[in-house]
Amino acid sequence: MADVIYKYGPIDPTFDYMTVRGKPVYVGLQDGKIFVWCINLAEIEDKERMVHLVATGEIYVGPYYGTVVMPNGLVWHLVEIY
Repeated sequence: MADVIYKYGPIDPTFDYMTVRGKPVYVGLQDGKIFVWCINLAEIEDKERMVHLVATGEIYVGPYYGTVVMPNGLVWHLVEIY
């Protein structure tokens, strides 16, 4: 099986979580909205994960995947929910 990258979103910081498939490798802005890119490595990382955004200073449990800075200066961090 070949590797593939998927794009998910937009993800809104007010949502509880978003389900993605594969391992998140990048979180960033596109047209002012937050998206998550995940790599599916031919069955190695081919699993569903629940991710969500937390604000700087907010407590979380789970792996951290990246940070995005909004045009208004707010900073969000993508983490996985266990």
